[in-house]
Amino acid sequence: MNPLRGNRRIDSRQRLLIIGLLLVLFARLLGGARAASITFDEGLHLVTGYVNMRTGDLRLEPLHAHPPLAIGLSAAPLLLFPDIPDPRALDGWDPPSQSALAEALIWQYPNQRGLLIAGRMANILLTMVLAAVVFRWATDLFGSRAGLLALALCALDPNIAAHGALVTTDMPVTALGFTALFLAWRARAGRWPEILVTGVVLGAALASKLSAALLAPVISLLLLIAWAPRFKWAPALARLVVVGGLAFLVIWASYGFEISVVPGWGLALPAGTHIHLYQLLQTVNAGEHPFFLMGEVASGGWWTYFPIAFAIKTPAPILALLVISIVVATRQGYRQWYRELPLMLFPLIYAVAALNTSINLGYRHLLPLLPCLYVFVSRLAIWDGSLGRRSKVWQWGRRFAGGVALAWLILSAVAIFPDHLAYFNELVGGPAQGRHFLVDSNLDWGQWLWDLRDYVTENDIDHVYISQFTPSEPAHYDLTYDFVYPSPRAVPFAPFEPAAGAYAIGATPLEGVYTPDVNTFAWFRTRDPEAVLSHGAAFVYTVPERPPTQWVAICAAPVPLLTSDFVLQQFDATIARTVLIDCYQTWLYVPESGPGAVVIAPDAAPPWGAALALAGRTREGTPAFSVYRVDGMAPIDLYRQSAQRLDGPLDFLGANIPADALRPGDTLDIWTVWQVRESAGRLLSLMAHLIGPEGIPIALGDGLGLQIEYWKPGDVIVQRHRLVTPMETVPGTYAVNVGAYWLDPLERWTNTEGSEVFVSQTIEISAP
Repeated sequence: MNPLRGNRRIDSRQRLLIIGLLLVLFARLLGGARAASITFDEGLHLVTGYVNMRTGDLRLEPLHAHPPLAIGLSAAPLLLFPDIPDPRALDGWDPPSQSALAEALIWQYPNQRGLLIAGRMANILLTMVLAAVVFRWATDLFGSRAGLLALALCALDPNIAAHGALVTTDMPVTALGFTALFLAWRARAGRWPEILVTGVVLGAALASKLSAALLAPVISLLLLIAWAPRFKWAPALARLVVVGGLAFLVIWASYGFEISVVPGWGLALPAGTHIHLYQLLQTVNAGEHPFFLMGEVASGGWWTYFPIAFAIKTPAPILALLVISIVVATRQGYRQWYRELPLMLFPLIYAVAALNTSINLGYRHLLPLLPCLYVFVSRLAIWDGSLGRRSKVWQWGRRFAGGVALAWLILSAVAIFPDHLAYFNELVGGPAQGRHFLVDSNLDWGQWLWDLRDYVTENDIDHVYISQFTPSEPAHYDLTYDFVYPSPRAVPFAPFEPAAGAYAIGATPLEGVYTPDVNTFAWFRTRDPEAVLSHGAAFVYTVPERPPTQWVAICAAPVPLLTSDFVLQQFDATIARTVLIDCYQTWLYVPESGPGAVVIAPDAAPPWGAALALAGRTREGTPAFSVYRVDGMAPIDLYRQSAQRLDGPLDFLGANIPADALRPGDTLDIWTVWQVRESAGRLLSLMAHLIGPEGIPIALGDGLGLQIEYWKPGDVIVQRHRLVTPMETVPGTYAVNVGAYWLDPLERWTNTEGSEVFVSQTIEISAP
């Protein structure tokens, strides 16, 4: 027997395992369908399918840009709901508005769970069909044990359970496309029943999602390779025409056998709307859309997006088995590679297409690769390591490794249930870390409202602010709420100082996608949430009552990090004053005006006693600025002297001068504290000098990081003086003198005792 073609007979024990695995998959799908609130695309799919099915009018198709078959299957059960109104009697029918009809028919429907389970059943059943075909193909190739392994991988993969339980076009094109590949593989013998069924299923896949177009050239090539040597070219082409003709008839039937004019062509063609959808797809691909990858928000996408998504959302044991399978496959002969050509050719073409697309919306676009992967990996169930001799050591080792992989996969499946959409593998720390890498349909698609309802009920929360990018209606989940960004119905919201209350924020807007600014929710990103919903799809935060910020100092070195107008928009209306500072050398305190905030560069030291409020970042994911809240004065023990009244507009409060010994080349940071007594009419500088034994300064640290036009009486200014000891400094005792002077002329200030030095401290400089 071929060592890579095991026994295809199925015994009674294996039948029980098959039934058990299918039941496990069905339970996971049904659990996910019950747990997930309506996601972003589901409302649009359902309303378009419902309008198509109830009225036979395709007016929403150009707005939806998805073929009608899959969405029609999902929407068909809705025809049994007597309280769903006729769309022709609603606003949004003429002129057609997909969003208006979705709002009236889907989003506002009171029994959301019943509506969704009915709509999701078609995809659940298609997913079960997919699992059965995965088992059959693996069994035909490698034997029944391989079929069981492939079925187990399919049944336990969280990605299959996630998208098989939702109303999307991703699972239909995956199930129907894979089935079409399998049937084309079976039709290589040229038997007419298999040829005819191949054409029908291929047409169904093409009528489910536009990306299925990649199936047509692959299946055509596979059939020609199989048929041309057997039937010669003319009979082979004739059979191929039959397959193509049947596929087209299925597509045309899904459009109600319409004949319509294709825009820009001027021709009335059968299924003209289908051709128009491909035109619209080009427009969508050329448009701008916010995408997120590992902290970066962009509108053009990355070629690395799908490889990274595949690496971090595919279960780690499946990745390990895939690597081993590739090594094993390289030891096969030409005949075995030829038999598995459909498993390799389509994934290769599809992967190349994915690398070249600019639409980086989610791992769900990789679903068509997964069933091919399961079958490809299933060879490990019968491979003996030597392609001939079987050793007991190898057999036990193979079984142990396979058992570990399956146990690992089972534990992952149990741990994520029923929130399969939020799955991330252990390479990135699991679902808890997922939002730092991918969002949108990879994690947060709006499926967490039932979990939010349960949380607020258990914790007696009577009102919650909600941030979601989906148009679902939280009122149908018994929530009392107000929207914040990015909803068009958002209440006033201060991103840098949110109002007190409970907030439920989806992972997608939390990371700055679809929001007015990438840092709209940076205040929340900086804090640990009170609760994590749906395994990281959303987070609940509690903002406490606190006095509002009264003033803001903005770092302006070398240019302002943020404009004053922008900062005022990020706080509430209580801000009475904004100033510009050099955050690398100056801090400001306003003791008589209440709490304040400072906006500083990410590499600048924070003010004494300040608490980090938020850390902002750029769209590229790099640190941009930090905001610190200043609730009071700096600790008094940092001041070395009591206040001294000066003959300038400032009073000297004290200095913080380190007493540690230095060596040549060392840097000495000194902090001096001053209080504004009155406004200054002349330019000035605050000084700190390192004085040598002969009374000559060897290092200067003069400056002032708060311009005099921003001063107000009572302000406390903390100035940093950086002194760098020269490399040629001779060891000995040196003095640090602190003072102030007018810049024009260079005239030093004096204190009440007439001294130009307000504090002097000795410091030792040792040998290098």
